[in-house]
Amino acid sequence: MATIGIRGTRYSARLCQGDCSDREEILAKLRAAGRDAKAGETILVTTVEEGKIAIQTKTAEDLQTPGSTRIVGEDGSITETDSPPSTERNDQDLNPESCGTE
Repeated sequence: MATIGIRGTRYSARLCQGDCSDREEILAKLRAAGRDAKAGETILVTTVEEGKIAIQTKTAEDLQTPGSTRIVGEDGSITETDSPPSTERNDQDLNPESCGTE
Protein backbone atom coordinates (compact mmCIF):
# COMPACT_ATOMS: atom_id res chain seq x y z
CA MET A 1 0.00 0.00 0.00
CA ALA A 2 1.23 3.52 -0.79
CA THR A 3 -0.16 6.98 -0.19
CA ILE A 4 0.31 9.49 -2.98
CA GLY A 5 -0.02 13.22 -2.31
CA ILE A 6 -1.15 15.18 -5.37
CA ARG A 7 -0.15 18.83 -5.77
CA GLY A 8 -1.43 20.11 -9.14
CA THR A 9 0.50 17.68 -11.24
CA ARG A 10 0.26 15.42 -14.28
CA TYR A 11 1.29 11.86 -13.54
CA SER A 12 0.32 8.24 -14.06
CA ALA A 13 -0.02 5.54 -11.41
CA ARG A 14 -0.68 1.95 -12.43
CA LEU A 15 -0.92 -1.32 -10.53
CA CYS A 16 0.67 -4.32 -12.17
CA GLN A 17 -0.87 -7.38 -10.54
CA GLY A 18 0.82 -10.09 -12.56
CA ASP A 19 -1.30 -9.65 -15.67
CA CYS A 20 0.09 -6.44 -17.16
CA SER A 21 1.56 -6.68 -20.65
CA ASP A 22 4.89 -5.10 -19.67
CA ARG A 23 5.48 -7.02 -16.41
CA GLU A 24 8.73 -8.60 -17.67
CA GLU A 25 10.04 -5.14 -18.61
CA ILE A 26 9.17 -3.84 -15.12
CA LEU A 27 10.89 -6.83 -13.47
CA ALA A 28 13.97 -6.24 -15.66
CA LYS A 29 14.10 -2.63 -14.42
CA LEU A 30 13.92 -3.86 -10.81
CA ARG A 31 16.71 -6.39 -11.43
CA ALA A 32 18.87 -3.65 -13.01
CA ALA A 33 18.41 -1.65 -9.79
CA GLY A 34 19.46 -4.66 -7.68
CA ARG A 35 15.97 -5.65 -6.50
CA ASP A 36 13.78 -8.64 -7.35
CA ALA A 37 10.02 -8.94 -7.12
CA LYS A 38 8.21 -12.04 -5.89
CA ALA A 39 6.24 -14.01 -8.44
CA GLY A 40 2.75 -12.52 -8.61
CA GLU A 41 3.72 -9.50 -6.50
CA THR A 42 1.56 -6.43 -7.00
CA ILE A 43 3.72 -3.54 -8.21
CA LEU A 44 2.81 0.16 -8.44
CA VAL A 45 4.44 2.14 -11.27
CA THR A 46 4.33 5.95 -11.10
CA THR A 47 5.61 8.42 -13.69
CA VAL A 48 5.54 12.20 -13.23
CA GLU A 49 5.33 14.51 -16.24
CA GLU A 50 4.61 17.80 -14.48
CA GLY A 51 4.58 18.88 -10.83
CA LYS A 52 5.49 16.56 -7.95
CA ILE A 53 3.97 13.65 -6.07
CA ALA A 54 4.82 12.36 -2.63
CA ILE A 55 4.92 8.59 -2.22
CA GLN A 56 4.82 7.17 1.30
CA THR A 57 4.83 3.46 2.10
CA LYS A 58 5.23 1.52 5.33
CA THR A 59 9.03 1.47 4.85
CA ALA A 60 9.96 4.44 2.63
CA GLU A 61 8.93 7.81 1.32
CA ASP A 62 9.92 9.79 -1.74
CA LEU A 63 9.15 13.11 -3.42
CA GLN A 64 8.92 12.30 -7.10
CA THR A 65 9.73 15.09 -9.58
CA PRO A 66 9.04 15.60 -13.32
CA GLY A 67 10.67 13.18 -15.72
CA SER A 68 10.98 10.40 -13.14
CA THR A 69 9.56 6.92 -12.75
CA ARG A 70 9.27 4.87 -9.56
CA ILE A 71 8.39 1.22 -8.98
CA VAL A 72 6.83 0.47 -5.57
CA GLY A 73 6.85 -3.13 -4.32
CA GLU A 74 4.54 -4.89 -1.87
CA ASP A 75 7.30 -4.65 0.75
CA GLY A 76 7.08 -0.85 0.54
CA SER A 77 10.35 -0.41 -1.32
CA ILE A 78 10.55 2.47 -3.81
CA THR A 79 12.89 1.96 -6.76
CA GLU A 80 13.81 4.75 -9.18
CA THR A 81 14.20 3.66 -12.80
CA ASP A 82 15.97 5.33 -15.69
CA SER A 83 12.85 5.47 -17.89
CA PRO A 84 9.16 4.55 -17.70
CA PRO A 85 7.98 1.15 -18.95
CA SER A 86 6.83 1.12 -22.58
CA THR A 87 3.16 1.23 -21.56
CA GLU A 88 3.61 4.66 -19.94
CA ARG A 89 5.67 5.93 -22.88
CA ASN A 90 2.94 4.90 -25.30
CA ASP A 91 -0.09 6.19 -23.37
CA GLN A 92 -1.89 9.19 -24.80
CA ASP A 93 -3.08 12.10 -22.68
CA LEU A 94 -6.79 12.00 -22.02
CA ASN A 95 -8.87 14.75 -23.51
CA PRO A 96 -10.34 16.69 -20.53
CA GLU A 97 -13.74 16.90 -22.30
CA SER A 98 -13.95 13.10 -22.39
CA CYS A 99 -13.55 13.02 -18.61
CA GLY A 100 -16.32 15.53 -17.91
CA THR A 101 -13.89 18.05 -16.43
CA GLU A 102 -12.41 21.29 -17.65
